[in-house]
Amino acid sequence: MIVYWLSGARIFARHYQIGDITALIEYALLALFYLMMAQMVILTLPRALECCHRVQSVLDHTPQIPDYVTNDVDLVPSDDVLTFRTERISGRCLSTS
Repeated sequence: MIVYWLSGARIFARHYQIGDITALIEYALLALFYLMMAQMVILTLPRALECCHRVQSVLDHTPQIPDYVTNDVDLVPSDDVLTFRTERISGRCLSTS
């Protein structure tokens, strides 16, 4: 509003033309837009850093449940689809297909 008020007096005194004021207002709006974008980045940055810490803690976590499979699963090709076959380990059958 201050730009419009000061510009009106300059136009009335014939120091500026309408195009000059339009360009000045456009530049002011662009500057304010970039300031608002910087503000949003500054406000969002702590949240993003905390999210990165959470993701890192999940990736660093070692699971509590042990994996009983000691060797790789054998892939046996068939006519239609691949079937998965596993071996028995310590008397337990993990899965059979």
